[in-house]
Amino acid sequence: MIASDVTLANENSDLHVLELAKDVGVALLSVLGKVVTRATGSSSGDLALTWSDGSVTRILNSWKQFESFTITFPDGFIAI
Repeated sequence: MIASDVTLANENSDLHVLELAKDVGVALLSVLGKVVTRATGSSSGDLALTWSDGSVTRILNSWKQFESFTITFPDGFIAI
């Protein structure tokens, strides 16, 4: 679940800043089927995902007083 701002940079370094969840969903269709080759977090709580095609998705921790995004995996759950 993503409730914060997201930036998407494709392999050509075109940067798109998205604020609405529906726009994020549509934009993420471009990485459907791609593999995350790198995931990094920052001290401010942002998450950067690098995809196999070279594009980068940054999920910004723009909701400081609420959860900006959640990560679910087989053994747990993380709320940022």
